[in-house]
Amino acid sequence: MTDSTMPKRETGVYSIKASKNYQWRIKTPDDLKAQYPSEWAHRCSLGTPDLLKADAQASVLRAEWLESPRIS
Repeated sequence: MTDSTMPKRETGVYSIKASKNYQWRIKTPDDLKAQYPSEWAHRCSLGTPDLLKADAQASVLRAEWLESPRIS
């Protein structure tokens, strides 16, 4: 695939050199920073080197994270 035909990565999907699998992360919202130990509210491996599968999994994870209640 060329750059023009590569699918665009879903929000939070990224790769690291140490792993063939894509990773996903969501940044801690400014108003909730006191409730999280780092700048990332959630990070995990998507368990696949396939970008299309990673994007699909990331979409589900992001929707679940955004729908879950936040402790204030």
